[in-house]
Amino acid sequence: MVELQSKTPIWVSLMKEACELFDMEQRYGEVVFLCDEILKHKPDHIRSKILSATAHAELGEDDTALLLLNRAIEELPDKVDLILHCCRLLKRFRKDDSRLISMYARVVELTPSNVHARYCLAKVYRRRSKFQECIICCDQLLAYDPNHERAKYLKFSSLVALGKDEEIKNLKVLKAPEEYVKKLYDSYAEKFDEHIKLLSYATPTLLAELLQKVPLVQNALKEKVTIWDNGLDLGCGTGLSGVPFAQLINNFYGVDLSQKMLDQAVTRGIYKTLTCCDAFDFLKSSSECYDVIISCDVFVYVGALSNITKEIFRVLKPGGIFALSCEALERVER
Repeated sequence: MVELQSKTPIWVSLMKEACELFDMEQRYGEVVFLCDEILKHKPDHIRSKILSATAHAELGEDDTALLLLNRAIEELPDKVDLILHCCRLLKRFRKDDSRLISMYARVVELTPSNVHARYCLAKVYRRRSKFQECIICCDQLLAYDPNHERAKYLKFSSLVALGKDEEIKNLKVLKAPEEYVKKLYDSYAEKFDEHIKLLSYATPTLLAELLQKVPLVQNALKEKVTIWDNGLDLGCGTGLSGVPFAQLINNFYGVDLSQKMLDQAVTRGIYKTLTCCDAFDFLKSSSECYDVIISCDVFVYVGALSNITKEIFRVLKPGGIFALSCEALERVER
């Protein structure tokens, strides 16, 4: 009796190799080649198309990646993992929120208890200023996970934008969840400075210009000398906020919740130490005193200010300066 052995299709072996190269060795050029080979044998293989688009994106070939991704999206079956993979890649390009909304909604329809997809959908609604839709989406999510703090915060920020004061009080959100802020800026760190330039962000410079109107600072700038021994940059991020102040401070310390933002700040060489920590926790445990404390666009994430300002003035030397910026709230009339 002769036993016939079935052969594994070549595209299966190629796909396994492509995934291994992508995940373990990040050899993206070879991944693209293997995906092209797979598609020669199996032209409708959707996972290869998505993987190829992802590899092109990693190579910085965004136009090709987006073209391949759009083709793959048109052929997507009702498979949640594939749809979410495409969503992650589409978010990278930040070009098609309407398509993202429809794709996340499709995932929610397929798996109603998918908290991750509901949260991502709510975030897109919030980014597009679709505040009511964001609130509804958060309510649906919270029905599945009542303790989802990031969803509560998204709902809170949308209620604030709509001016629904009574509902804000009932929600009882005191500040942005630490995990939310950390993940936001960890994901943003490498492109933060580049993005800020596109927005013509000038807050640190404007804050420094205000300080320069203080006679003590004016004299120091004329004589090119430092005037403060110890300074603290609260929520220093990539260090962009500290640059205009560094020349005035002998020992400049930075604090931020995002380690990846601090990794960028190290390269500026303006801080004596950098600490990854919540701002309030840092201040509460600090035995150091400072001549000047600066904080650019941080307090929007802090919530109630009474506790943190108490700690700031505890560690501020007599006659010291606390300089900060905050956002102006523009409510949406609905």
